[in-house]
Amino acid sequence: MLIDAGYGNNTTFLLELEKRKLKYLGGLAKNRKVIIDKSANKLKEIRLDKLAQSLPVEAFTPIQLNQDKPKTVWVAPVEVELSQLEGNRTIAIVMNASTFVQEA
Repeated sequence: MLIDAGYGNNTTFLLELEKRKLKYLGGLAKNRKVIIDKSANKLKEIRLDKLAQSLPVEAFTPIQLNQDKPKTVWVAPVEVELSQLEGNRTIAIVMNASTFVQEA
């Protein structure tokens, strides 16, 4: 099942999908806060856009999308916890460039 960012940010909806043992792929907004394991079980809450910015260039793999016009995106899988959901989830941070660039 594929869901958009509106539903991907709806924890109650995700819980209902998981209760029914349904698999899903959902979009998360860049301002969504996630919890990461920094080191030695120290947890940190961080926005997804800040997490993407903190990742090293080596964390991203270029993926060629063969659509009408071929396009390359850079993908980094990351293990995170989402508030109100037990356990870790693997998310993929997808960017249109190989590095995170701050806009002026």
